[in-house]
Amino acid sequence: MNYLNALSNRVEYYGSGIQSNGDPMTPAVSPKSLSTQAVVLPEHRSIYYGGTWHEPKSGRYVETINPATGQSLGKVADASAADGDAAVEFEMLTLSFYQKLNEQRIAILESFEETGRAYDV
Repeated sequence: MNYLNALSNRVEYYGSGIQSNGDPMTPAVSPKSLSTQAVVLPEHRSIYYGGTWHEPKSGRYVETINPATGQSLGKVADASAADGDAAVEFEMLTLSFYQKLNEQRIAILESFEETGRAYDV
């Protein structure tokens, strides 16, 4: 088969809406059709850290725009350095708690080991 025939067959194959692995191709979606679809957004628009939602320290929210349609998706929290500091502070407290917990676990496991040696288990 010459190059032009191979190219022609390939164009017919891809023009059929079938990928080379045999799966059907997903049709392209136009931005206009996206604007008619309902957008389901998360209920919370605040900042999440430490297992809970927090209002931004600045109290500010900013508009978020859908890049495909240019339409507003609503307002989201505008996190500041103070919000980042609060999240890091919480994580440091959590880390120190788990470090202490691990020290306790190690002590318990070492006592089990000593007990086992005492009884030659």
